[in-house]
Amino acid sequence: MDGPHLWLQGGYAMSVTYMSADVLALLDLPDPSGLTADQRRGAVCVWGPEPLTGESAEGLGEQVDESGERWFPRACKKHTAKHAHGALVAHAAICKQCTDDADACDIHRVLYRLVRQEWR
Repeated sequence: MDGPHLWLQGGYAMSVTYMSADVLALLDLPDPSGLTADQRRGAVCVWGPEPLTGESAEGLGEQVDESGERWFPRACKKHTAKHAHGALVAHAAICKQCTDDADACDIHRVLYRLVRQEWR
C-alpha cells in the first residue's frame, strides 16, 4: 500500500489506494499507449513528469490495456487531487445519493479524500 490514507466504509477502515472500478473510471486514466515505460510501471506520474516514491505516489490499481498487457499506473498527489476534484464535481451532478447525503456515497467519500490529501 502507498501510505496511510484511510477512509471508512461501513465502519471499516479502508486504504484510499484501494479504489473501486467506478472511482478509477471517473478519474479518466490516460491511454497507456501514449505513456512512457516509466509511467506505465508507476515510477512517474501518469498525468505529468513527476518522479514518484512510495510516499509521494497514489496507486491507481493494476490495469489491463486493450492488448491484454498489464500496467501499474500511479500518480502524484497534486495530479490525483486535480483529477479527483473534476470527477467529484461530475459524479455529484448525477448521483442521487450525493444529492440526498454525500457522506453516504462511497464514491464521493473516496474522491473527496483524494482531493483533501493534496491540502495536507
